[in-house]
Amino acid sequence: MNEKSLYRYRTINKYSIKALMNDEIYATTPNNFNDPYDVIFLYDIDELVKLILLDEELLRNIYLELKHENLFTISFEIFYSLIKSSPFNFYNEIEILMNNAIKLFRKKHLIACFSENSKSEIMWAHYSNFGTGFVIKYNLNDLNNMCSKYLQKIDKNLFENIDDKKQYGCFPVNYHGKKLNGTNLGYKIIKAYFESRVDYYDGKLTRVKYTHLSNEDFKAITLNKMKAWEYEKEERIVLPNDNEINDSVLIGHCRPRAVYIGEFMELHNKYLILHICKQKNIPVYHMESSLSTKLFGLQEIKYTNEEIDIILKELVNGVKEVQVA
Repeated sequence: MNEKSLYRYRTINKYSIKALMNDEIYATTPNNFNDPYDVIFLYDIDELVKLILLDEELLRNIYLELKHENLFTISFEIFYSLIKSSPFNFYNEIEILMNNAIKLFRKKHLIACFSENSKSEIMWAHYSNFGTGFVIKYNLNDLNNMCSKYLQKIDKNLFENIDDKKQYGCFPVNYHGKKLNGTNLGYKIIKAYFESRVDYYDGKLTRVKYTHLSNEDFKAITLNKMKAWEYEKEERIVLPNDNEINDSVLIGHCRPRAVYIGEFMELHNKYLILHICKQKNIPVYHMESSLSTKLFGLQEIKYTNEEIDIILKELVNGVKEVQVA
């Protein structure tokens, strides 16, 4: 069994409290991320057009898309002749279609973010509302089992074969100083996009299957981030989005191994978290700044059951009405 632990930083709100109470884990599409360059890549438009021009089937599918959007009334033969002889005239259309394909890729995948580090003061500030929130500890093996259950339940039409499922699960993020040059990946994504669009017009398919992307291709897109984010020491769950409506989706249930209370959590929220954890028999720690050393850092101090009972009794006198901040 993999005993590696991962940590999820949370702010206090009605959604995070409900998720803690019910062992729920939600994932979101990259469109909601605070890093607009996450799950995205650069591409060379000249090289991309060269690849497209070599693929007559793809050109035909692009033509059908443009015709469907009422951008063309000419025949495919004329379109094919024009784009072959003067590809520069179609750069704007290709860029628009490529950007649409990337946006759809981001919408069709769910990501849940975790960290290897529960003591990062920067993370507590950024993701737990300046130390007023909490952190949940999970076991990596438990998370991977949850992912397997999710994949068993979703629409099997999303997968061309069982090997495609190797693309999904919980993986470490890779940090780089430069953007990923994804021209070849862009070609594969745009090919999948247009094949599925044509099937959609024919009433055969309503979802995109990225069957042209290898396991390495897929992870290069979903697991690469700017080096500036390296302090997060992130591992992330990546799953296909089987929900056509919501950007945030419940992907499963996973019991926390521990909960860490922020150093500056308000008293009524502290009472609420301690009460939930006591009822669920979850170990609880509280974070404290290290004042006995010149180095910055946080300490994790575990509450005993007796200490939790005492704290709850002390807090209940000052908590007339439990509210979620």
